[in-house]
Amino acid sequence: MGKGSINENNNVYFKARKKAAMYNERLYSREGAAELLGISVSTLADYELGNTKVVPVDKVVLMAEMYN
Repeated sequence: MGKGSINENNNVYFKARKKAAMYNERLYSREGAAELLGISVSTLADYELGNTKVVPVDKVVLMAEMYN
């Protein structure tokens, strides 16, 4: 009765970070990405797991720029 593999996550923020990790290895982990974004690891996890209903616009813009 587990939640399944983390690789099954279809969240747009998660998929964009993993795709961007091909070009920037710091984005491969949530820890590295969170540090670059200036947010906590748990906040990034909430965004990627859909636990946050509204992601702040400034963070969405920052992720869009960083993840290309």
